[in-house]
Amino acid sequence: QLVVPVEDGPALDQVLEQLRRHPLPAENFRRMTLLGAPCTNSRQLRELGEQSLGVIGFPGRLEKTLAACAGQPGADLSTCCAFRTLKGLGAHMAFGGLDSLTPFSGLQKAVLREGKEALSLEAALETWTSGGAWTGFQEDALGKLQPGYQADLAVLDRDLFTLPPEALRHVRPVLTMAAGRVLHREI
Repeated sequence: QLVVPVEDGPALDQVLEQLRRHPLPAENFRRMTLLGAPCTNSRQLRELGEQSLGVIGFPGRLEKTLAACAGQPGADLSTCCAFRTLKGLGAHMAFGGLDSLTPFSGLQKAVLREGKEALSLEAALETWTSGGAWTGFQEDALGKLQPGYQADLAVLDRDLFTLPPEALRHVRPVLTMAAGRVLHREI
């Protein structure tokens, strides 16, 4: 697997140009995942989706990223941190960068993202779970609660689906398990 850090639009153009010149064959088992790639334009978004690339985003840093993108010449903030557009175009989105004190603040920011790029709660959770499993070649073992998958789960102190989005950042795990082993327990 290739994981490529991409800090800005020109760096992303370089990666996309290399892929145009040397595309990965469809039968190739390798995957490319871009780490970051927040400052994009419409053409770049379309190419990311067409190539079904993985993109790891960091919604917990949304305000800082938007400010950095706004400072670039010719910036179009409607394509910066384009979570919904990337998913809709076929890119594999995964979210990272959890804050240990407020682990669900990034989830809240993805759901409350201004404009058309906000994700539904269901889509944001999928991006954190099965999206992350895809980027690690583990989509057949992690990221879902179903038979045959590893027993990785978190029990939360409240129901995400009944909360107003503004309250998501206050959710806390009270039990976490990985590979069937309890790692954290408050209940």
